[in-house]
Amino acid sequence: MHTLQEFVTNAAARGQITFGDVRRFQRDYLPGGIATCDQAEMLIRLDTAVRRADRAWTPWLVAAILDFAARNDQPAAAGTSDARERLRAMLAAARSSKAARMIRRELNRQVEPSLEPARHAPAQQAIPFPVKTSNAPLPTMVDVPARAVLPLAFWSDRLEIAA
Repeated sequence: MHTLQEFVTNAAARGQITFGDVRRFQRDYLPGGIATCDQAEMLIRLDTAVRRADRAWTPWLVAAILDFAARNDQPAAAGTSDARERLRAMLAAARSSKAARMIRRELNRQVEPSLEPARHAPAQQAIPFPVKTSNAPLPTMVDVPARAVLPLAFWSDRLEIAA
């Protein structure tokens, strides 16, 4: 089997990344994900070097690099991780690509909390729905999520509704 460096060099020389290449990265070269900043840098440089890439490449690359950043996120003295800072420097130096922009945006989003408090939609309340089962002498109350309620006509032939 070739090394990751040889595979990246061959893909860059071809100028394209195929779906098979993406699968080989996952299966053969990086089965546990990106392990070092050097591997991340190699993949970012490959992304900027190729002219054509399969549509599976960008989502895989973004996910792999963000996973690497999350796994290596031990805060340094300044409050950010060394790996995250090195990734930012690589992305700033690299030619802009769709993947580089997505990675940069996600790295910034993960570190910089929003100034406004998060606004969460109120949780939907479960609707008590009486269901009569054949084993129970009395109807049993079952909580059904509000989004799962269907019109009575849908259930009338499937359930025996308790009176």
